[in-house]
Amino acid sequence: PFILVLLIAIYMISPLSKIKNVRVEGNTEMTSREVQKATNIRSGRYIWWMLRHQGTTLSQAQKRNPQIKTLRIKLTGPRSVRVQVTEYPVIGIINHDGRQQLLLSNGKYRPITGRVDNFLHYANFNNSYTHLKIAAREIGTLPKYIRQSISEVSYSPTKLNPDRLKLIMNDGNTVLVRADTLGEKMKYYPSIVSKMKGNGIIDLQYGAYSYNYGNKQK
Repeated sequence: PFILVLLIAIYMISPLSKIKNVRVEGNTEMTSREVQKATNIRSGRYIWWMLRHQGTTLSQAQKRNPQIKTLRIKLTGPRSVRVQVTEYPVIGIINHDGRQQLLLSNGKYRPITGRVDNFLHYANFNNSYTHLKIAAREIGTLPKYIRQSISEVSYSPTKLNPDRLKLIMNDGNTVLVRADTLGEKMKYYPSIVSKMKGNGIIDLQYGAYSYNYGNKQK
């Protein structure tokens, strides 16, 4: 037993217990380098510590990069690990703290790095972070093809509906919807549009009806 304990102790402090190869999987919007930087999983770190403290590694990684949703570390060889990561998707661009930043589906922000695709924009949320967070969460549940059909989301409250959002669509339509039902109601958008004879307003606040611009008849 003494020899066994001694061998284990020697292994734990020897180079053989340190990471040599790291493979990142599951990332779609973040680069492997960004994942490794956020998690601090890199060559030279002790394998046994990383495997034992995965919860701590996740919480620290989320502080460095809020786009990381889940994290799992698995040993794939004597000195090789696989990092399986899932992300909160980027759902748009918003002005925050005087500069443009990426908005994530969890309502948090991250700096813009690298190439920026044609993400949708958010407006008039300066004094209503609660509604922004709800909108981000709801839009994050939408199928990608519907999410990409939205050009801009703006907070547009009224006395009757303090939770109203206005969505400007790439096809020329305008959608009115409550923030907390956006994810559910927008799934019907393609079906509603297919029955319209021209561009107009699609009102999904308390029901589902549409009318052409300049005509408020259902």
